[in-house]
Amino acid sequence: MNYETKKARSRHRRLFLFSLEFNPDVKTSGTELPFNSFLGIQISTESSQLLRLPSGEKYLNHLGTVHASAQLALAEASSGEFLLRHFGSTDGIVPVVRRLEAKFRRPANGSITSIANASPESLAQLDAELASKGRSLIPITVELHDESGAHTLSATVEWFIQRLPTNAQKTDETP
Repeated sequence: MNYETKKARSRHRRLFLFSLEFNPDVKTSGTELPFNSFLGIQISTESSQLLRLPSGEKYLNHLGTVHASAQLALAEASSGEFLLRHFGSTDGIVPVVRRLEAKFRRPANGSITSIANASPESLAQLDAELASKGRSLIPITVELHDESGAHTLSATVEWFIQRLPTNAQKTDETP
């Protein structure tokens, strides 16, 4: 095993141990995470959309359009919400964003909504690798649109997901 491989494994091991010690209670929606709640990210009321960032002055940049950071936060939260809905809960898994690539397509104005998706093959591979290896990577694609319907951002968020050992999973008896 070369030095880079050992270093990467060590980094993942530290991340895993950190998650076991500091991971808060399981959330039913990514909107409940403190940062997402602070930003005001909401579940969309439209069935064809996943999450929504409301309009507001606090989201604007120096040009008067929705700030890039606000859009990136919505894209990341949407990818996590997609995975949460796939798994049903975060019980027994530790998901962590590994990479986010985004392309800004048009200036965003007003409220922003998201859709997220993964190919059926990627989801099948995720489930198979979690069952066999206990860890996997999956890319989630996210598209953002503003209230006028303009396509404002396309992103791919790659998640590293590790299954917790059964003796480390939270139970009703675990404090």
